[in-house]
This record gives sequence, C-alpha cells and structure tokens, in this order.
Amino acid sequence: MAYRLTRGQGIFTLQEHAHSYPLHILAQNIDNPSVVLEWPSLDGLINELKSGNYDYVCITFMTRDLNKLREMSELIREYSPESKIVIGGYGVVCMVDEVEKEFEDTYDYICREEGILYMRNLLKEKTDAPVCCRLPQGGSTIPWLSARSRGNIGALLAGLGCTNRCPFCITSFYTKGNYVPVMNVDQLYKGMVKYWETNPFTISVNIYGENFLDYKEDVKKLGRLIRDDNKFGLKRLNYFTFGTVNAISKFDPEELLLNGLDTVWIGVESLYANLEKLNGYDVKKVFQGMNEIGIKTIGSWMCGLETQDQNNIANDEDYLISLNPSFQQISILTDETSMPWVNKNNQNSGRSYPWENFHLYGKTFEPKNFSYEQLLDRIENVYDKMYKVNGPSIMRMLKTNMNGYKFCKKSKHTLLKNDKASFFRQRVNAYSSLLKACMEFAPSERVKNLLAELESEIVEHFGPFTIRQKEFNELILRKAVREQKVRENDEHSIKADDFRRYVYPSGSKNRFRKKPYTVAYPDLKLTAPSLV
Repeated sequence: MAYRLTRGQGIFTLQEHAHSYPLHILAQNIDNPSVVLEWPSLDGLINELKSGNYDYVCITFMTRDLNKLREMSELIREYSPESKIVIGGYGVVCMVDEVEKEFEDTYDYICREEGILYMRNLLKEKTDAPVCCRLPQGGSTIPWLSARSRGNIGALLAGLGCTNRCPFCITSFYTKGNYVPVMNVDQLYKGMVKYWETNPFTISVNIYGENFLDYKEDVKKLGRLIRDDNKFGLKRLNYFTFGTVNAISKFDPEELLLNGLDTVWIGVESLYANLEKLNGYDVKKVFQGMNEIGIKTIGSWMCGLETQDQNNIANDEDYLISLNPSFQQISILTDETSMPWVNKNNQNSGRSYPWENFHLYGKTFEPKNFSYEQLLDRIENVYDKMYKVNGPSIMRMLKTNMNGYKFCKKSKHTLLKNDKASFFRQRVNAYSSLLKACMEFAPSERVKNLLAELESEIVEHFGPFTIRQKEFNELILRKAVREQKVRENDEHSIKADDFRRYVYPSGSKNRFRKKPYTVAYPDLKLTAPSLV
C-alpha cells in the first residue's frame, strides 16, 4: 500500500512489507492449532499440504485472484484430498449466479459474513469468546535507506462495513450496508497498549473500520482511555483510521487530536461524485483543519465516473491537489460484477474482462467519456503534478507534524501543550534528517522553496541542527545521490514480500500472549522465535 500512496515520487517513493491480516485474525480466534502461509509460492503450498494433515484449508481472496483460487483448489484436492476448503474475503461478492456455478467445485464452504464468528460456528467453538488481535506488525521505508522496514505498525479490527453505502464500495456491499462490530473500545485500547508493550519501536496502530470516526462516542471513549493511560498516554499512543468527511465534521479538530487520531484516510472520490457523505460539506476546510493541527491525511480519488468528462477532468484533478493530502491514492473506478454501481448504470462489465483486471488500475468497463488509455494517462498526470506542486509525502508529513507541534505549544490544554507537543517534536526530529536530500532532489523550484521555508521553521523553533545531525543529514544525502545515479541506469523494481510460515498452537490460553505465534521463512531457512 505504501508504494501506491507515494507513487511517482522518485527516490522518495516508499516500500512496505505487509501481512495477510484476515488469515491471522482467524487463526488467533479459534481453539484449533493452525498454520498461516503468507505469500507462498505454489511449491510452498504443495510442501505444506504434503507435510500436514489438515481438516480445513482456508483461502482469502480478491476478485482478481479467482483464477489463482481455482489453481490452489486443484492442488489442495490433489495433495490433501481429505481437507475441506473454506473460501472468504471480498472476492466472494462476485460469486453469484453463473460465476458461483463456474467455481462451485473450488470450495466446500463459502464465508459471506464476519469471519471469526463464521469459523467458530463451523468448528463448533464458543462464539462469544473474547476477540484476540495480536497481528504481526508491518511497516514502510525508503528502500535505499533500509532493505526491509522494521515492523513498527500495529493493526486492530474495529469492525466491517460502512452505512454510507457508496454504490462502488465493495466493503459496504459485502455487509449489505451494515456495520458489523468486531472489537469494542476496551479491546481496541488494550490492543494498542499491548503493541507498545511488546515492541518499543511501535510508532502507530491502524484501526480498521470503514468509517470508525462516524461512531463519535466510541472515538471519545477511546480518547479518554488514551489520555488516562499513565504508561504511554498521548506521548505515544496514536492511531490511523478511516473517516468520511461527514464523520470528521462531527468533531472539532482539536477534539480529534485529544482523542489520539494521528492519520485519517478520507474518500475524496471526485469533485463531481454527488455522494451523501460529501454533499454540503467543505472538503477543503476539512483537509486544511487536519493539516493545521498535525493530523496526517490520505486522500483517495478516482477517475472514470460518468460525471467526469474532457471539459472538467483537469478541474477535478486540481481540486485533489489543492487539498494537499499527506498521501494519496489515485485509481480508476472498478466495476465489480454484482455491485449497485454496475446495475444502476447498466455497465458492460464483469465477465467481459479478465478477472486479473479487477484492481485499482484495471479495465473492468467501457468509460463513457474517456478511453481506458486516457484514464491511465490521467492517473500518471495527477501523481506527477501532486509531486511537483506539493512535494514528496515524507516532507508533507514532516510539515504537518511541525504544524502539530506549533498548534499544541499554543494550546491551553495541558495534555496537548506538554504530551502531544512532545510527540510531534519527536516526529519532526525523526523526519527532518531527510530535508537536505529532499531539497537536493526537489521536483520543482516551488517544492524546493517550500522545503527551505520548512527548514527555517524547524530551526526557528528547535534551534540550529547539531553537528551530529548535520553529519547524519549529509550521510543520507550521499545515499540519495548514489540511489539517484543507480536509477538513471536501472529502473527500480518493487521487492516482493518473503514467504512466511506462522504456527499458532491450540488453546485459547495462547491467544493473549505477547505474540501468539512462531514464524519461519522457508525460502530463507530462518526462524524467528516468538516472544512468549
């Protein structure tokens, strides 16, 4: 994800190592022993099937993976014929009518609901047992500074689905427009604390809930628990989550800061989207409000809507750029086969296109006012212009953290003035070491001037850089120069995640340990012990 959120930013494009969270949260919440395979090759899957005697093999998939689902299913039938195959994930929304008939031989059970409850029912286990969420930590990095990012981002699952029911939203469609809670506020808070206790390098926790900020009382209760925490408090505890413009507008910006929010993903969609969650709200004011107090933003925008045309698309693109999000996701509308958007517009989609096309940049319908190739060009254009106007995301993030520090130091609220200001100062110190390299390779004079102003601002508030800081900044600059030269002669490629094998022992007593699993890297012949 980090790559697409910083795409087109040259040597400052981030790279991420990620985990298959759905499988982990299922394994952690059943009593039976289980194994989770992350990113296995087909040979890796075959070896596992040969070595185990599994009652069930669970596969999570997206629509684009349907052909892989068939291939994996055939291998399971061949190498572990006694195993029952359970499939789930957002890919099941396309398993209707003729598609379901076409793939009915690939599975024995299909999960179309919240997975923990489904698996507990399937295995005849207690359905009201507490939910455990001790997921492996991911992270992102600039690849020429670190070959692999340290796992420093935790993850918790607040719930599934969204009640806004945007007609193109697969996650809302999956839950039929309902919100299905998974972890309550007390569990979310305890889960956050456990990440920091287990790993002192933790910098944030992702709270997954399609519109978590819409539930104001939950947000406020979580904020109280964070503020009252004597061990970490607002100096450390913070989270990323999703929030629509109408949900964010329920709060005063300072209130969100006091409640621990650090980063929010906001669906901008399009200036011409005509959606209830956007209509009547000043979207630019919302982004500006977040930016001014230190809350980072991810703005997602898409092209291919019927309301976009050759006359207004440039205005729509400039609108997104003017919001100045810390990060951005720019994509093409995807027409999932059974979605309301498809039915509403009678799109010629679905089975007209290969399953592999069903991703953020794939062709899944015939655009009304553009060719597919034009849409791809528009995407590249927006990423490029965003970079040249607003600069690299790591510097936008630095600027927002600097704003947060200034805002908190002026605040009359003691916790903001002290604890949260300290939090932002640490963030500024961490990212300012990249300033010199970003200035050297700024994509435009405008960005170079913005970064020079930011450097002056940092010096004004924290004093001149120390000799040690200057030496470290120069070191990073030399690395940046070397990486830039490498890329002039060799196109940078994204490193694939390693194949990882996680083992979860049986018994609910193992769920709430620091790390309820052990992990091995079969292709690397390495094993990382659990910290139980």
